[in-house]
Amino acid sequence: MTGAILAAWGVTFALRAAPFVASRWLRDNELVEEFGLLLPVGVMATLVVAMLQDTPIVNYAWVPTVIATAATIGIHLLRKSVLLSIVTGVAVYGLSLALL
Repeated sequence: MTGAILAAWGVTFALRAAPFVASRWLRDNELVEEFGLLLPVGVMATLVVAMLQDTPIVNYAWVPTVIATAATIGIHLLRKSVLLSIVTGVAVYGLSLALL
């Protein structure tokens, strides 16, 4: 039992420490820089597709989705902040669902 706990601790510690140890070698890596540029766009695209794929078109159920999408695009064009855009879109979607 103690051996299993120590093994789990060791694996967890190694996985948590790995990014800090590897940061020296990854700092100047072109692939990592490209991922850093493309990942926010991928997150935004995934959120948009996930939200739009289950949106029914009947009974005005699509209105909160359109409002939230427009708010997300507007904030992103104004501030150029992916985090602020995502948070704004989620908040506006939740508020528009509650109010409509």
